[in-house]
Amino acid sequence: MEVNGIAHVFLTASNFERSREFYRKLLPFLGLKPVIDTDTTYYCVGGRTAVGISAPAPEHAGSAFEQNRVGLHHLCFRARERADIDELFGFLCSLGAKIIFVGLQDIHPPTAGEVAATYEKVVGAQQTKLAKILDAEAAAIRLSAVSDAQAFTVTNVADAKRVQLVTSKLAQAALFTNQIPAFEAAPSVYRQRLYLQSFAAATKGARKYVLLVTNTQDVVIFNLEDRIRDDLLNLSVTNSP
Repeated sequence: MEVNGIAHVFLTASNFERSREFYRKLLPFLGLKPVIDTDTTYYCVGGRTAVGISAPAPEHAGSAFEQNRVGLHHLCFRARERADIDELFGFLCSLGAKIIFVGLQDIHPPTAGEVAATYEKVVGAQQTKLAKILDAEAAAIRLSAVSDAQAFTVTNVADAKRVQLVTSKLAQAALFTNQIPAFEAAPSVYRQRLYLQSFAAATKGARKYVLLVTNTQDVVIFNLEDRIRDDLLNLSVTNSP
């Protein structure tokens, strides 16, 4: 089992009205959104967690917090970069908050020798691991979508070519089937007609000369010159003044 972070943390304030006024400014500044704001509870959600402030029981109202007593020691927020910490410090100063202590001595994370550096490496490695996992998941989603689209396109193109090929072959088969009776009825005529059809198709658009070889008495004359238009031969030319 591995927990998915901390769902929420509740702090009981000795002076609820004063604390709520402070956290109404601080928590939204940290990116948490208020979802509950009543006379006894102030609750915000964000940053994969939630923080709540509640009023104390009447007999504990006004009691001072002691960090080393049994119970809560401190609450720590993690920033993404040093600039965020500097910005938060300026914001807290603008609220008039009293900064009691700045440092890491005797509290986590450790600061002695190389321990602090190692701790920061571990934290950084965890964040880097999470970032890479999220990047990999995003890349997998993009690759899957592209692959599905490409597969769909290839399948459609293949189906279209298959239908076109089958239709073409069926047409050729039907033409051949219809030619068989004509050939069987008159083979020589069929071959001659097929030859003439092929010759006409091959010489389409070409100028043709017909020569008579069986009847040498008759002479057929073809005028192959380009004919001049009659309207160009009967032009009336006038001299301009």
